[in-house]
Amino acid sequence: MIDAIRRISFNLFIGILLLILTPALFKTFSLLSVEFCKNSYFYPMAVGTVLGLCVERYLNKHFPEVAVFEHEFTHAIAGLPFGFIPTGISVSRYNGGTCRHIFYPVGPFKTLYPLSSRFVSLAPYFLPTFTVIMVLFRPMTPATCQPWYDISIGATFGFHALSGFFELKRNYTNRNIISFASGELTKSDIGKTGMLFSLVFIAVATIIVHTLVLAVIVKGYQGFGFWIKETFHYTNSFTLPVIASHLFH
Repeated sequence: MIDAIRRISFNLFIGILLLILTPALFKTFSLLSVEFCKNSYFYPMAVGTVLGLCVERYLNKHFPEVAVFEHEFTHAIAGLPFGFIPTGISVSRYNGGTCRHIFYPVGPFKTLYPLSSRFVSLAPYFLPTFTVIMVLFRPMTPATCQPWYDISIGATFGFHALSGFFELKRNYTNRNIISFASGELTKSDIGKTGMLFSLVFIAVATIIVHTLVLAVIVKGYQGFGFWIKETFHYTNSFTLPVIASHLFH
């Protein structure tokens, strides 16, 4: 009972915090989107996105295990900064897969566990892993190669956008499912984390991740500083005063 109350309270706190940041995140995302669409790299990335959508449909039909691997690989990558060390990934063609971790509960890893465990569980639904990896290397790519590199970035984004949509549609449920790892009844990542919390977390995390991706594309590595500055400036100058005026009116 106490653990359930703690879990609900933590989910409520994180959910409210994310919702407070949402207006600023949308503002920063819109600024970067406008600048992104005005630049020449928009076109090769748009072409790549269309290719990625087509590739995802082909792979989903003929090689569905590719999307399963991408899902489990994202669990593995997302856990590394928080002390979750992957020990193996198992993938099946039609019955999902599993990513096995060893968690090292030391120092900040132990403190952040309530949040990091949720982040790792839900990461495949908002984190375009291969897109993020490619975008992080984009500022170092020679100018002569960038059009083709940008097509590749768009292709990974298109693949993730479509595969992520179908994964979310399939796993946004509280029903019991058969675990691929143990063969026993369990719940999906979203069912385990909580339906409402997962919806809010995935929505806001999607905005955060894709705004950061745009920031690096548009401004290079300086985009990280731009994102922090714009997001927290708008929150302090607009969102928090609006909330305060309603609470203390």
